[in-house]
Amino acid sequence: MEKYIIERIINIIHCEIRLADDTGHLLDRFGNLPENEDPFCTDPSFLRACLDREALSLPDIFCENTYIYYARLSLPDRTSLLAGPVRIIRESHDMASQMAAAHGIQVSPLKLPFCEENTFLNGILLLYHSVTGREISMTELCSYHGFPADELDLARKELNSLVFSTRESEIPHNPYSHEARKLKSIEDGSPEQLKKCQEEVWVGRLGKVADTPLRQEKNIAIIVIVLASRAAIRGGLLPELAFSMADSFIIRAERMNDILQIRSAARRFEEEFAVSVRALQKSNSKNKYVDLAKEYVYRHLHSSIGIEEISRYVGLHKDYLSQLFSRCEGITLQHYIRREKVRQAEYMLKYSDAKMDEIANQLAFCSQSHFSHCFKEEIGQTPSQYRNQFSGI
Repeated sequence: MEKYIIERIINIIHCEIRLADDTGHLLDRFGNLPENEDPFCTDPSFLRACLDREALSLPDIFCENTYIYYARLSLPDRTSLLAGPVRIIRESHDMASQMAAAHGIQVSPLKLPFCEENTFLNGILLLYHSVTGREISMTELCSYHGFPADELDLARKELNSLVFSTRESEIPHNPYSHEARKLKSIEDGSPEQLKKCQEEVWVGRLGKVADTPLRQEKNIAIIVIVLASRAAIRGGLLPELAFSMADSFIIRAERMNDILQIRSAARRFEEEFAVSVRALQKSNSKNKYVDLAKEYVYRHLHSSIGIEEISRYVGLHKDYLSQLFSRCEGITLQHYIRREKVRQAEYMLKYSDAKMDEIANQLAFCSQSHFSHCFKEEIGQTPSQYRNQFSGI
């Protein structure tokens, strides 16, 4: 195994890699983690426990405290490569101090490196390929670490129990037709019809999707938001925008701890999708090339956008695309780009503390004065005047 490759992988996954034999001795360490901060050095029993795990043909991914990841690669010569620890969430939640206490690390405060889960797993797959020459996908890795075979049987037993319980109580789920009407109202951009659906009263119940009332309400909210986002996409909302809205709404719901508040929020988020679809109906061209151009603009609002690059993405000559866009939308593509940047600026002025020059830079305006000029032309107010209206939000 070349040291150069290991060092490059360390730069990707941000944590130490060690070579250990099956007797529990560390033969080599790669990286710059001091021994007194390395749980494999300070806690021989932890090293032994990791080496005693079943030797797998693919990378063995395991964790402690849910969010601290490790990986082990079993090599043909009965040695192992051990990677970690690394945290996969930015918030530490005292994970470092808990890990230090568990492994006898006498360093305070202990700093745990951060690496996104997907980046860590891809780095381990790269390490595995460099050692074995085998190419495996992320799907294969996840399938390999899938839930135990008996879990499916347990799920089937629970299904039978739920079906029997529903029949015994004679309280069915709410009808699918109710859900279909709600989703159709979002797809049609009709907040009024959606509200009527939300007020319908049924003797049935929502499905049980968690073991505690709070988790149940959050899971229902997530389901509602995801279904609403897909209905909005069918109604013409840009997929990237719909996905971003869903992500934002789900995060907001997850942070709530009041059941009634979560239930109310889910209804409001549904309505927001319907309102967004309605806003599109006045200008939505239903032309796939125009929609592709809009999607490109949405994804690149924070950069300088040129018509030529949009035309390459769409697959049309820039002059033809410009004519098509103007004919379908009633405004030029250049005006549309400016309008969407200003709309994003409106949101930032209302809901963030970013300064004017920061907003101008983040939205790739050539200067703050140009940003102010464009904003006033679109909104009729300067950015400062607009922000002052919402200073109490």
